[in-house]
Amino acid sequence: VAISGDTIVICAWEESGGAAGVNGDQSDNSTFGAGAAYVFVREGDGGWRQQAYLKASNPDLSDGFGWSVAISTDTIVIGAYLEGSSATGVNGDQSDNSAIGAGAAYVFVRDSQGIWSQQAYLKASNTDAQDWFGYSVAISGDMILVGAPYEDSPMTSANENEHDAAASNCGTAYVFVRDDQGNWRQQALLKASSTEPVFMFGRSLAISGDMLVIGEAGAAYVFEPDGQGGWQQQAKLKASETDADDRFSWSVAISGDTLVIGASYENSSATGVNGDQRDKSASRAGAAYVFIRDSQGIWSQQAYLKASNTDADDLFGHSVAISGDTLVIGAIHEASSAVGVNGDQRDNSASRAGAAYVFVRDAQGYWRQQAYLKA
Repeated sequence: VAISGDTIVICAWEESGGAAGVNGDQSDNSTFGAGAAYVFVREGDGGWRQQAYLKASNPDLSDGFGWSVAISTDTIVIGAYLEGSSATGVNGDQSDNSAIGAGAAYVFVRDSQGIWSQQAYLKASNTDAQDWFGYSVAISGDMILVGAPYEDSPMTSANENEHDAAASNCGTAYVFVRDDQGNWRQQALLKASSTEPVFMFGRSLAISGDMLVIGEAGAAYVFEPDGQGGWQQQAKLKASETDADDRFSWSVAISGDTLVIGASYENSSATGVNGDQRDKSASRAGAAYVFIRDSQGIWSQQAYLKASNTDADDLFGHSVAISGDTLVIGAIHEASSAVGVNGDQRDNSASRAGAAYVFVRDAQGYWRQQAYLKA
């Protein structure tokens, strides 16, 4: 799901419709796992209605269109990480399915009458099978970031060979920009400062202004413009307490100078804010970490966040989002049977029901949990 203003887009990445494009026949279930997205808008009276049903221009079996989604005002980008064409760049040949699992991303735009249309079909400049381009996407205005966490080239700068497949699943992120005529082009191919096999750089992404955040296994990287039309790595962020398979950077989100990073397999039994990280008795309970940037551009960890009802296997931090001084953290396996807001957290009779936790920051920079949300 993604939201911008009064527009929400919700994806169903295993939807099986065979229609292509916008508002096609939804009753056709001939293409298993092709995927779809649904756009809803809020009216003046506060009611919601579905505005569009979005499909890829080349729907195919098990493409996973809708695995990732992002929206910025009137532009939506949707990832289909298992799409199989061997096309490269923008608006290439969609009909060739010789690169299974290469992945693609699709850009849709809305006009002044509220009509959606596909504007672009995005592929990597170095398309290869099983790269999973589109596994993650992010957008801000006229810039799109697409992750391909299984891409294999070991390059660490734009001057190296992007087709060299010597570092299996090290991962890559791609920056696309749109001009005044609505044309998209790939501006940059970004890699971590050190590439290692199976680090999956690009598995999580976030954009705020001209700041890019890219997650990999165990770290997150911040990129900023280099002043010459390119990008430079500004920081590499790690948790204050690292442990094997914590999945730090499984999720990332940024708002201005504040960044939140989820580690859904973190194991401490701490609760609340800045608790004891050393007790590892709650396997895969999960955690989130807040980092802030000062006026000199230096990043530091501001807070270590845990659920108010930490429990093993809750996966707190599986998803994160932030806006200003408010952030929300998802725990998809949290097990209480509470309903609504701030219910009883102690009853674990509803296995994997899920929960979300809202944290707010005061003027002194201190975070506290404000709400515990259940369906």
